[in-house]
Amino acid sequence: MGVEEQHFVLSLFTTTKKKQELLKKDTSVLPRSLLQGIGAVPKGAVFSVFKKQHTKEAAKVYNFLIECDDAVFQRATHELKEELNEGLFLYALSTALLHRKSDAVLPPSWQIVPRQFFTHAHIASSRGKAPTPEADHFLTGTLRDPEFRVAWFREDIGLNDHHWTWHQVYPHEGQGTPPTTKDRQGELFYYMHQQMLARYDAERMAVGLRRVLPLQELDKPILEGYDPHLADHYGVKQYAPRPAGMVLASDYTDPDNPYTIQEHRQYINRLADAIKMGFFIKKDGSLEEVTIDNLGAAVESTMSSPNRDLYGNVHNMSHNLISMITDPDGRYQQNIGSMGDTLTATRDPVFFRLHKFFDNLFYEHKSRLRPYTREELEFADISVDDILVQTQNEAQPNVLKTFSEQRLVHINNARFNDDPAKEQHSNVEVIVNAASHREFEYKITVTNKSSKVVNGVFRIFLAPRYDELGRKYHADTQRRLFIEMDKFVEALPIGTPVEISRGSAISSVCRPRPRTLEDLTEYVKQGNDQGVSATSIYCKCGWPSNLLVPRGTSQGMTFDLFVMVTDWRADRVANNLGMGTSYCGTKSSQYPDRRSMGFPFDRRLSEDFLPTTPPHGILAFSKNFSNMRAASVEVVFEDKTSVRNNAPGKPEVLNY
Repeated sequence: MGVEEQHFVLSLFTTTKKKQELLKKDTSVLPRSLLQGIGAVPKGAVFSVFKKQHTKEAAKVYNFLIECDDAVFQRATHELKEELNEGLFLYALSTALLHRKSDAVLPPSWQIVPRQFFTHAHIASSRGKAPTPEADHFLTGTLRDPEFRVAWFREDIGLNDHHWTWHQVYPHEGQGTPPTTKDRQGELFYYMHQQMLARYDAERMAVGLRRVLPLQELDKPILEGYDPHLADHYGVKQYAPRPAGMVLASDYTDPDNPYTIQEHRQYINRLADAIKMGFFIKKDGSLEEVTIDNLGAAVESTMSSPNRDLYGNVHNMSHNLISMITDPDGRYQQNIGSMGDTLTATRDPVFFRLHKFFDNLFYEHKSRLRPYTREELEFADISVDDILVQTQNEAQPNVLKTFSEQRLVHINNARFNDDPAKEQHSNVEVIVNAASHREFEYKITVTNKSSKVVNGVFRIFLAPRYDELGRKYHADTQRRLFIEMDKFVEALPIGTPVEISRGSAISSVCRPRPRTLEDLTEYVKQGNDQGVSATSIYCKCGWPSNLLVPRGTSQGMTFDLFVMVTDWRADRVANNLGMGTSYCGTKSSQYPDRRSMGFPFDRRLSEDFLPTTPPHGILAFSKNFSNMRAASVEVVFEDKTSVRNNAPGKPEVLNY
């Protein structure tokens, strides 16, 4: 990345000579057309990407910043920071950087807006002193609430950042001039959230909870409550807590977008009707066949929706309705709840219930598609002879080890929204408990019986074998629980069996380690990025690597590991299956894999490939094809918290 570009981006979060020089210039570089479309969201208000007025203003800003040249970008960005709502500015800036032809990157969100990860008291008590686990760890509930058993997963700061970043990589108002949505954006909306649900279900079963129930009946009490104990950028307005048992109001009286539950039901019913009929009705009255991509666009209501007027804005308005449940008409001037912000929404248990409802819509569409045929599933002359996983420092194969770990997080940039003259160099460090796992390798033995070298795509999935009552899953039920673990390409030589080894640290699901404020500052200081560029780490988008493996249980939780090899020559769209691509695609090209996301588990499995008598598991299914193999894997949670031994004076920064 260019030192000058990165220095400029860092100057946005600090008071520097460069910033002062830019602000001395009298002439604005902002065009009149942009000035006429901004300022509706006042400073101090909580920005929400789910609110129509907020998103429209943000889209004007980030599309301008994406298209302008470097000199205008620098001047305009500093001007806009002085004028815009704080959250809107950050969202627009981050979105622009993710889509500009630039190597500059932002620090992780927990360093930019730490108050949306840690309480104000938490930050204040940590300022200028060494943190201790007892003083620095805070909880949002107790075990009197069953949902608290999986709060560690929902509140993981890497997970929160992943959801926030994904919605910037794929803004629903598109990007560029003219604005367009990205390749297979609707399908990615479906698949990324489906994978979040599959992972969350595995974690719930591990602690004795049932799988997520959909939030289906809008007039019934929401049994789960939640209080995030967090505040806005300034630490002034708390996110509104939601007590258990509340019911959605019949009217949502946002002055910019009044809305009723009756409207909401009508839009949902129209989506359901479109799925049943197999087509959408467009604005001009023509019909458009339902696909997973345009269904995702219709549910999220992106600009690629077949008909926003007819099918509404169901996803975003669901977030709004829930986030304002305690003050729907604004009479108490409450802040929104955590569901109103992409950075905090995944902390709330109702987020997963809501997305389970949407996932059921996608599932209904997928269930209407025919199963994959033998020709679509097999890879002739390729045989997967054996698969296993080997954990580091573990003698026994097919055992994955997870644990909880205390890590230091530097949030010195808590000054971002403070008076720049105050506490400019104060040291703020907090401790978090983070899930983690021991690194491991896949070892896959493959034989190529054809007459030429071929490139194979290795598709690796993991799913619980037993349900909440200890019954073995039927393969066609289990398929909704399969978690994508990795996807990569290897050349397969002719004849002799070859063992393919693949380390867990470079999974296509996970993002690379984000560059912290300290990393980027040192890079600017040294003027050398040691080969690290924004193009190599794309946009920080991807699943947090510490959550790659489900936590399992202390006794060992049985999972089915599934490996499938397909023909890369037929599947390839772009030569990039690097880190983060499974859930986030690539920066400036098409999604690299031609197959449907989640293949082969995105459709119901043909009864032709399942035995008529039990067991009907994935092992029985995979035996029909030489290019597939399944094995049993135990995931063992080491029920103790480890502490990193840091060198004196060099505490370890959280490595998500």
